[in-house]
Amino acid sequence: MAGRVAVTHATLVPMDSERLLADHTLLLEDGVIRRIGPATSVALGEAEVIDASGLYVLPGLADMHVHYNDPGVAGILIANGITRVRNMWGSPSQLALNQKVRSGEFPGPWIASTSPIIDGLGTHGQTAWPGSVLMMDPDGAEPLVKQYARRGYRQIKAYQWLAPEVLRALGLAAHGAGLRMVGHCP
Repeated sequence: MAGRVAVTHATLVPMDSERLLADHTLLLEDGVIRRIGPATSVALGEAEVIDASGLYVLPGLADMHVHYNDPGVAGILIANGITRVRNMWGSPSQLALNQKVRSGEFPGPWIASTSPIIDGLGTHGQTAWPGSVLMMDPDGAEPLVKQYARRGYRQIKAYQWLAPEVLRALGLAAHGAGLRMVGHCP
């Protein structure tokens, strides 16, 4: 949202406690909230005015577990107030999409993506999901995590068949790279 926009006469849901702030105005400049206050206290200047009488404004929501493989769902997410998502099975496509979202080239929620799934061998001799990264040797954890961190993944996703020593090595490597480790653990 470029320029100066005033959302007037809205009821705000601040989410810091159970309260509503009736008849408030938000003044935005280039998509950033610059001022919030009772409707009569905010000078609008040359702002484009959106009358939000009878409407509610709340902070953007975050969906902490999505598998965001289709950019076509971005509109559905945004329409439902979801402005951030945590993608739980990373690939380069989510990293590229997030770059487009952050630059304003594509409208959608910001994406924090885990790495591709890292798994061991199950009793059936395969990873739980085809396409997962197979890790059997704890010595491979640090180079893999560093590679994922350089690419822009925000978390490391461990999965259910990892041997305990590999899981520990992944956790230590993730910590060393400043990333969290998440997932379906053994």
